[in-house]
Amino acid sequence: MSFNKALRWSLAGVLALLTLVVALLVLFSFVPIKVDLGSQRGLVEAAASGYLDRPVRIEGEFNLSTSLWPAVEIVDIHIGNPGGFSGKDLLVMKQAKLSLSLLSLLQGKLHIRGVSVDGLDVQLIKNSEGAGNWVFNPPENGAAKPEREEKALPDSGTLKLTSDSLVIQSLEISNVLVSYQEPGSEQPVSFRLDRGSGTALPGEPLTLTMQGSLLKHSFSGDLNLGSLQELIEENRSWVALSLEIAGTRFDIEGGIDILPGSDFLQLKVGMAGESLSSLNQLVDLDLPPIKAYKTDAVLSSRKKGQIDLSKVLIQVGESSLRGSMKVNITSQPAVASIELSSPLIQLDDFDVGEWSPEPVDKGSSGNQATTPEKTPATAGDGQLQAIMSPEVLKAVNVSLEVAVEKVLSGKDELGSGLLVGTLNEGRFKLDPVTLRLPGGSFELALSLKPGDTASDAEVRVKSENFDFGVLARQVDPDTDIGGTINLDVNLKTVAKNVSGLLKHANGHFDFSGHPVNLRSGVIDLWAVNLIASIVEQGAKDESRINCLVSRLKMEDGVLTPETFVIDTSRIRICGSGQADFKQGNFKFSVVPTPKEPQFFSLATPFQVSGKFTDFDMGIKPGGIIGTTVSWITSPLHVPVRKLVGTKLPADGGDVCNVILGASSRPVEPVPGCR
Repeated sequence: MSFNKALRWSLAGVLALLTLVVALLVLFSFVPIKVDLGSQRGLVEAAASGYLDRPVRIEGEFNLSTSLWPAVEIVDIHIGNPGGFSGKDLLVMKQAKLSLSLLSLLQGKLHIRGVSVDGLDVQLIKNSEGAGNWVFNPPENGAAKPEREEKALPDSGTLKLTSDSLVIQSLEISNVLVSYQEPGSEQPVSFRLDRGSGTALPGEPLTLTMQGSLLKHSFSGDLNLGSLQELIEENRSWVALSLEIAGTRFDIEGGIDILPGSDFLQLKVGMAGESLSSLNQLVDLDLPPIKAYKTDAVLSSRKKGQIDLSKVLIQVGESSLRGSMKVNITSQPAVASIELSSPLIQLDDFDVGEWSPEPVDKGSSGNQATTPEKTPATAGDGQLQAIMSPEVLKAVNVSLEVAVEKVLSGKDELGSGLLVGTLNEGRFKLDPVTLRLPGGSFELALSLKPGDTASDAEVRVKSENFDFGVLARQVDPDTDIGGTINLDVNLKTVAKNVSGLLKHANGHFDFSGHPVNLRSGVIDLWAVNLIASIVEQGAKDESRINCLVSRLKMEDGVLTPETFVIDTSRIRICGSGQADFKQGNFKFSVVPTPKEPQFFSLATPFQVSGKFTDFDMGIKPGGIIGTTVSWITSPLHVPVRKLVGTKLPADGGDVCNVILGASSRPVEPVPGCR
């Protein structure tokens, strides 16, 4: 064979070999070839177990599809708990597919073309020592905690991946169940994610759009994570989470550190909704139906047990509160201080309709053996009682100060206000709550120590020249009814809760009202000349109510009027009786007296009596007979009384200007009320 021929055969062989190599590269690069890696399962399990410091098992198929984007498919992956934890695995993944960039992998980078997970069960557990089974690479026992560099809270929208060392082009997950259980808790809190999709691209945050259910309520949300690599390697990252559930939007943004007991925390948190009561079933409480509310705050902690809330914003309609709160749970008892201020509080924003904080039970149709069924509104009553228990109240001391520049009720300006309150050694104190009213003032002080046994308590209220028209315009915005109300209350008692304040109270409860443009109308028909009153109805000089004065004394829970009088231009109505707050019943009667003796008067004593929740109204016994006799004989006795009787002033000047309070208590009955 000649040299040239041998050379040609050699070149042809090399060319064929190169062609084969290129063909194989093309084949392996662009045509996926499925390879069973079952024989390598043990090697992979051992490597993963060593890296994660916990057992890893692959109990299903383990396959590799070769190409420039090699894909790994694993079925039934189990990641167990580290030492010190028992029970189920940390994570069980039914099926996972992972497609990688081979070229990027050769450059030392992990570029994932796609990740899909179907069926994921995550069991998060905290043990009695406070450790969490979800922490990878935890500090060794006795070792100092790693130093954490404090980072400023980023502006909204600045979270992004700062390198391309870990990139995910497509992330798809479905059928995810996450549960969390504290030591001693009977049932874990469950979180179900039906489906989610996202990406993690250079210059962008890891984004995940989610839909699922939490505590049996469906939700939707978005998660942005600043660095997936930092979360895996250092157990922390920056996160922004928006979640919509039960008609409410929750927003959290800031640093997240998943090491249990970590000292550093800085989060911007917010909540907004159309009605606060939409959360009732989610939190198992009866919340008031406050409309159009919004809250924001920056939550931070730099030392264990010390939490600061700054830039606090609470907004309801036009009303808003701003301020700060500090909490230190390392002291005994824990200490909390709250300072809030408001440029405007609109009382109409807090209209809660018929809602009441008192528990409401469904009736049992008279069957005493049937336990009343709780409505959903009372489902959290046991939780509220636990929070208000003496042990909990004594565990924290709280100081609260709220200053309000302007208080409105509709278009009525009520002035400004200040609330100062404390919780100290289990005792609530409001001292003072003040409103500086146009032309008057309002002050409230309360001291109460809730508990299993009654303790001393005190209530003081003083109001001067409160505009009655504010209340009237709540019913009818176009009314011209007005006037002023004065109140002076000073009660000392022993009680273990608010509902028991009056059962053993001693002191006084004084009230006076001076209405304007409030006509006496039908009231006068009750006591004056029947024919004259009917004729004068609608006249320009129609009788008006001058005042209502009530001076009541309280002795060991029994309320008795020292003075009770309603004075109009033409009659004076006097009241007597008592209310027993220990027994929950009362008996009260009123007697009308014309200011001038009247012919054919229908003045008849009227009585109300019974339980506070079930009472009867009617004519006082013997009242009809007495009224009939007086009506028939009025032509005989009225002229005599007109000559020798004392005329009561039409403007009520002898009773309407009384001074309220503990001094100069009435000794003699009001004229006309003997």
